[in-house]
Amino acid sequence: MAKVIDKHIYFHQTHIDVLDEIISTHAEVKNYSEAVRFLCMNYDPEMEKKVNANQAKLNSMSKEISTMTEIIAEFADIHLKDAGILIGTNSTVYQEAKERVEGKIKTNQTKKYSPKIKKPINEFVHARVDPFDPTQFLKR
Repeated sequence: MAKVIDKHIYFHQTHIDVLDEIISTHAEVKNYSEAVRFLCMNYDPEMEKKVNANQAKLNSMSKEISTMTEIIAEFADIHLKDAGILIGTNSTVYQEAKERVEGKIKTNQTKKYSPKIKKPINEFVHARVDPFDPTQFLKR
């Protein structure tokens, strides 16, 4: 049985709007107390950190991709149309670029999943340039 805590909580209108949305979207939640319990039980700070970090990375990658796409589109408009080269998904320029990108992806996947040597082999220990001659060492 749950322990009842006699604490008063004051909500602002934004909080009430969020609680109302939870009540309307989840059938098992019927009032504000259950909505607050629902939020408390579903809160996971570790998941929130991961989601925020991943979302930030995706947003920055998306921005970079959009910037590069715009640069390439401008380059294509200026240089390739003047040369009479067809631009689009059926063009040879697009197909060659697509093949290069897919090849790089395959190469990176292969490198990622290929086994790596754990300890590098030190060749200097195994092969000496000039063999050790004890007679030269003992002569003064």
